[in-house]
Amino acid sequence: MGYTNGKITSQNVSIYDVQQALGVSESDLGTLCKHTNVNMWARYKPETAVTGLATLGITPITLQQRSLNSYGIEARTNQGYGSVSALVTALRAGTAATPFTYKKPYGTSASPYRLTDFADYWPAAPVPIRAPYNPTDKLAVTQQGTAQPYFYVDLTGSSHGLGLKDLRLQSDSNQLGEYYFGILLYNGSTYSAATQTTKMKNNPSGELIGVTLTGLPQVETTYQMIPFFSTQPFASASDTGVKTIYPMQFAGQEIQTSLEARYVIIGTWGFVWDNDMGTLRFKYSVTNRTSGSFTFNTETYGASTSFIEVGYSGQANYKRWPIQVDVSVPAGQEVSNTIVVASNLLVAQQDMIRNGDTRVYIRAAQYNGTYAYTDIVQIWQHE
Repeated sequence: MGYTNGKITSQNVSIYDVQQALGVSESDLGTLCKHTNVNMWARYKPETAVTGLATLGITPITLQQRSLNSYGIEARTNQGYGSVSALVTALRAGTAATPFTYKKPYGTSASPYRLTDFADYWPAAPVPIRAPYNPTDKLAVTQQGTAQPYFYVDLTGSSHGLGLKDLRLQSDSNQLGEYYFGILLYNGSTYSAATQTTKMKNNPSGELIGVTLTGLPQVETTYQMIPFFSTQPFASASDTGVKTIYPMQFAGQEIQTSLEARYVIIGTWGFVWDNDMGTLRFKYSVTNRTSGSFTFNTETYGASTSFIEVGYSGQANYKRWPIQVDVSVPAGQEVSNTIVVASNLLVAQQDMIRNGDTRVYIRAAQYNGTYAYTDIVQIWQHE
């Protein structure tokens, strides 16, 4: 049999082999060659001459001819965009064109139907660029508004499936490996795009390729994620350099974003009471769950500093002591400490502490020079 193990393996292809490979019952050769079930990403398949590339005749075509003909996939040079904003406008309007068109034969002497085109046809050939994310996956956006989405990019393909480097732009001798891979995120109000700094051909084949995007808002939302290739590299969507961008929206995917976890203050915010020494100590623990180091401070916020208060304001013998914390926390680490706030406390103040009449007021937490949150908390902990 010519169709075995999911491929047409015989060079003497029969109509029955093609029917099995395509999963159809039609027996007309022209119908089979033009059928929508033909996988455009298979290396061996029916094809016609791509404008500006090869000239194909009636005789069986060779692998070299297929290669020169971009394997029947026309990548049109007039389907590009000169800026990210122009591309996003077209995408939002639903008018964006994809540069890739599968050129099937149409049954003339210049474009004949050839049964031999199906020799070595692999119906399950994968798309050479695809998103690696599951429907429930989310793309993390950092506190600086950056994200790094990835696509799986197969540059070389396989003996029966195409890679991106097999394709050429119309009337262009360069393969797509000579261009720059990029990723666009966009929705109704926001977009961000960038490319790699090196050409696609310099990437290892069959790898996840990531691009760092900037300027994303600190909100959880849904984006369309579109891969593209560009004639020139660029680092942001606002780049004004001369370039042409070719979208590959057939490989796009919808994805939700999640905010990178801000640093989380865990453990104990409270005090340790030493009955014998009449000493009040403040205990804290700070965990950094971001990708960079940050500095945590108890700072002046408004008119008051952070403080521990024993007793209520205006109550006899009530007392406040400021809390002075200034600590740098490396990425992914936790810093804990206990500092002395007051010693040799008055008996009345000691009684207040024993009775649980103590509050800890944290006025502000500072992240990289900007207040990440402001809060006032009251914590009672007696150890």
